[in-house]
Amino acid sequence: MELITSKLFFNEPEHTYWLGEKRLRGISHLYGKHVNPDKYKGIPEFVLKRAAEKGSAVHEACRLADMFGIAETQEA
Repeated sequence: MELITSKLFFNEPEHTYWLGEKRLRGISHLYGKHVNPDKYKGIPEFVLKRAAEKGSAVHEACRLADMFGIAETQEA
C-alpha cells in the first residue's frame, strides 16, 4: 500500500498549520479576528474547551484519512 504524503503539517498543541516554513491562516481565524472578534464573549470556558477537543478530533480524523485513505464507513 502506498501512503499519501503531504508537506502540510498541523501542530496540534498550537493548533496551527504549516506548509514548509510558512504558517497558514484559515478563514475562521481571519473572520474571528476582523469580522466578529467578540463571537465567543460570554461563553463558558468548559464549553469552548469541549468544542476545541471536538475540533481536534476532527482534525486528527482528517489527518489519518489523508495518510491512509478513507475506509468504507458504516452508517449508524
